[in-house]
Amino acid sequence: MKNILFLGRDLMSAHMAMELKDKYYINKIKIIDTNDDLLKLNFNDFDIFVLPITGITDDGIIYSIYDDLFVNKDMFKNLDGYKILFANNESLFWKNCPNNLKIITYNNDYKLQEEKNFLTANAIFNIIAKMNAKNLCFLGYNHLVNLIMNWGYNFNYRVGVNDIYQLLRLKEVGFYISDTLKLNQVIRQSDLVINTISEHILTENALKDNEDVFILDISDYPYGVSDEVLKTGLINYHFEPYLFEKNSPYQMGKILAKKILKDSINN
Repeated sequence: MKNILFLGRDLMSAHMAMELKDKYYINKIKIIDTNDDLLKLNFNDFDIFVLPITGITDDGIIYSIYDDLFVNKDMFKNLDGYKILFANNESLFWKNCPNNLKIITYNNDYKLQEEKNFLTANAIFNIIAKMNAKNLCFLGYNHLVNLIMNWGYNFNYRVGVNDIYQLLRLKEVGFYISDTLKLNQVIRQSDLVINTISEHILTENALKDNEDVFILDISDYPYGVSDEVLKTGLINYHFEPYLFEKNSPYQMGKILAKKILKDSINN
């Protein structure tokens, strides 16, 4: 029977732990969310390590709900036997990690990404409903944006992309594209801007005189806005890269628990 350790706590950790214990009959499950407990830990008591959805920084910081954990590689250097670590994405922290520690990331699992997109789309529609938004601007075009577009027939869409091929594809499926307008003007004509591009495309010029527009950034690092632009304070910016976790922790926790069990058996 495999023993599971959660290194840090997010909104889904407790749901994942309960699912693994009650449904999959894992005997030993522990959630570490303080540095004091981390220092007392014997890593060899566990077979599987699970990180919060935010993962670990290149410097070894795990952002946890109660206490950010400070991890160093020495904690993993004397692992006894084969261990598996689950994380949302890769980090330079694991470079030259012990050979008997296998890192499995969530973000390269297409089926899991579909589940995340579904829950994120639901959360976005809740925001749209609360705002009574009619004119939506999407920055980027991916599976999530396509899903929202297919669901929402009562909205006007403006999609800001630089790839002419993507623009032509969108036109073919019948969506209105403001490709003749500059990004600043596209944003100005929108009630809600949803950014999915992991680049600093929301520049000061793009946001000039648009500080009343609600901007929802669900992109990954380095995100859509630079720190310099944020410091200006002239932007109605809402950073939600893990919207699915915030709005559906129970559902996403069950999905991740199933993946952890399945992948740990296959590996």
